[in-house]
Amino acid sequence: MHKRSLIIYDLVGTALVCGAAALGVWSGFFHLHTSVARLAQARDRLAATAATLADAEAALRMEQARGTQLKADISQRGALPRQSPVEDDLRDVARLARESNMDLVQVTPLAGEKYPGLVELRYNVLTRGDFAELLHFLRAFEQSTLWADITGVDIGAPQQGEDGQQRTSIVLSLFAMQEAEAVASR
Repeated sequence: MHKRSLIIYDLVGTALVCGAAALGVWSGFFHLHTSVARLAQARDRLAATAATLADAEAALRMEQARGTQLKADISQRGALPRQSPVEDDLRDVARLARESNMDLVQVTPLAGEKYPGLVELRYNVLTRGDFAELLHFLRAFEQSTLWADITGVDIGAPQQGEDGQQRTSIVLSLFAMQEAEAVASR
């Protein structure tokens, strides 16, 4: 009796295994085209999701870089320059004079001033042009982003034979941080 029960168990186990195998074959064989299509759709969705994720990561990196740059720009906007960009500032003044149709005749350094945390560099700028050009230059200068002020203007009368051109002496003050403060703030 003992052998018969083992044979019955073997037959039941074999039947179950064969049934499971037949179910697998039937599912794969008869539903193979829908299974392959579903796998292809899942693979395509996964690829599209991966591409979207890569695009989102690239956009995030660009926005983070832009945010960092904007923070740096905001912290420096309107800030006093760490060192006086004299050549650049004087080049900008010359450009403003050219755009206003004024002739820049001469630039002469004057004695500067030192204040706590601030250096003022003064220059006497001699220009030639008519009064309207002078006003245009002064407006453009005031609208510029230079850390500079006009601290004096002396408008001369037009000379004989200069076709209404007058010489104007303008005292410019360019500003920057004192060197000790610039080093301490780094």
